[in-house]
Amino acid sequence: MSFDAGAREVQTEGMKSQPDRLSDATFQQLRSEMTYAREVYEFARLKFEASSRQAHELGLSTSDGTHALHVAARQYRYFLRQYNKAVKRLAWHMSTGTTQP
Repeated sequence: MSFDAGAREVQTEGMKSQPDRLSDATFQQLRSEMTYAREVYEFARLKFEASSRQAHELGLSTSDGTHALHVAARQYRYFLRQYNKAVKRLAWHMSTGTTQP
């Protein structure tokens, strides 16, 4: 990269307009929300898998095994939906530059 090209790059970065900065901040916020949603989803997935193993070990005919599996499945589905929504919000912003209506 020549000196001139590097100077233009720095100048362009320094001359970002207010909407560009807001867009960058929005992107970072949405990305952060998506990352958090993914981490919570992964935790719920691991909990569901552990509950599934426990339910099979205890036997699905026991109320404890069935209840643990039901609760874990409900949490898993909820956090999967939250993660899905966060990914869609980020993808929408990346493709349109705006937040979803």
